[in-house]
Amino acid sequence: MNDFLKNIQRKKRINISEAINMIYEITQDIDTVEAYEDFVEKYPNFRFTRDVELHLEDLDWIQANEEESIESYKGFLQKYPDGQHADSAKLFISVIETLGEDYLEKVETLDYRQAMLGKYNTTQNLSLTGTVNQIIKFENHSAM
Repeated sequence: MNDFLKNIQRKKRINISEAINMIYEITQDIDTVEAYEDFVEKYPNFRFTRDVELHLEDLDWIQANEEESIESYKGFLQKYPDGQHADSAKLFISVIETLGEDYLEKVETLDYRQAMLGKYNTTQNLSLTGTVNQIIKFENHSAM
């Protein structure tokens, strides 16, 4: 048991579970990746650890989206290959590989989308149409 927990327990006369709950609340107040990672490392079997891990994944997903690059999405997939945002990361990699880094500008107008689709054969049309439609749907949903 670490010294911090011992001190909390001695001063407040609380049990270990209550002390870890307090540390969890402090971790939430600090709200940094480092604080959450430290919590998960020290208390891997605590009842809220899975929630913390999911929150960490969300923070990494936000960072990958801010960077909007193939490298950021691939890095995210390396860390969370089966994570809650893995399918979206794969989608964005596919989109960027198909449309380029400036894909959002390209899909903003229907005219460009139609012109773009005309450049591909039928198989590619179906794949690209689905990808573009998913991006538009995702971006519209995210803006809400």
